[in-house]
Amino acid sequence: RRCCRALENLKKFKVHLKINFAVTRLNYQDLPRLVELLMRRYGESHLCVMFTHFKGVLWDNRESLGVSYAEIVKPTLETLAL
Repeated sequence: RRCCRALENLKKFKVHLKINFAVTRLNYQDLPRLVELLMRRYGESHLCVMFTHFKGVLWDNRESLGVSYAEIVKPTLETLAL
């Protein structure tokens, strides 16, 4: 909610946003809904979707955060269709 309020305030002051989204096992299925929300509610089209490279601390958590490209294909195609 705080994040949405912040985005609304920035939009009110006509601040252009560039939003980064790091894809992990915890959120990859939300990608289409997130992009649709950002486009519809905030009119944002500058989005950077990053597929995670596991180094350092991420490497230590790769079992819980890692997602294969094969698993990401469907949500990615749904997102691109928006």
